[in-house]
Amino acid sequence: MKKIVIVFGRVYMGGTTEVAKMIGLGLAEKGYHVEFLILDKKAPGKDSLEESKIMIHQVTKPAFESWTSYLKRVGQILSKYDGVIINGSFARVAHAALEFTNPHVAIINVQHTAVLKKESAALTQNRWHAGIGVSRLIGDALRAFYPEKRTDVILNGAQIPERDMVNLRDESDPIFRIVYVGRLRETAKRVSRLPLIMKRLQEKLQSCHLDIVGDGPEQTNLEKSFADLGLTENVTFHGKVNREAVYRILSKAHVSLLVSDFESFGLVLAEAQMCG
Repeated sequence: MKKIVIVFGRVYMGGTTEVAKMIGLGLAEKGYHVEFLILDKKAPGKDSLEESKIMIHQVTKPAFESWTSYLKRVGQILSKYDGVIINGSFARVAHAALEFTNPHVAIINVQHTAVLKKESAALTQNRWHAGIGVSRLIGDALRAFYPEKRTDVILNGAQIPERDMVNLRDESDPIFRIVYVGRLRETAKRVSRLPLIMKRLQEKLQSCHLDIVGDGPEQTNLEKSFADLGLTENVTFHGKVNREAVYRILSKAHVSLLVSDFESFGLVLAEAQMCG
């Protein structure tokens, strides 16, 4: 049986992690032995990975170990597998460790974030056989930086919800319902825009409500911003919930709101479409 490892840098609760789970489960169904490997101490989305029942290893660098020693250790671990799938976001350590990985191991780089010049420089020194961009923009960038590599575009996919998770909106409800699903962080996600948007909507609509699904470092600041604008009653923080709960919340809403500066492929948009 061929052994495949899917390697993460940082594991968040979000689309990148969900897609990796789907890849792992799909490969397992095809008869591969699949494992996950996390190379960062920060793994807030680890419990989401655990739902897959796929074995998880977490190999981090202790303070006393040199980077060279750590990368060699990771390379030796990767060499035990027939194939390595690098889940691109925050996976620079995994790319560096390929210098110490057996050359017979097949390497696929799944790139979830924009390919920048600095990212290109980091990847050029490493050995990988094929690249996958999760959007056409990322696929084009990979081809431009690495014309000698095989590169394909495979758009992210979302799991189809069960029938009892969709079409839950009460059309007689007078409240206009909006939902935000994602990490509560300012970098890239720009969640500080949410209170300002709700303030404008509240001025224009008789009644509206925002459901916020997810957690992150900006939650306390967001709660204060809503309170300062007098909108505490117009927002509900649900925290981190499972996919079934996300689908049910989406299905009750009129609008799904995404306020990011950039998304390579906003998985929540596909999920919102499936939920109507």
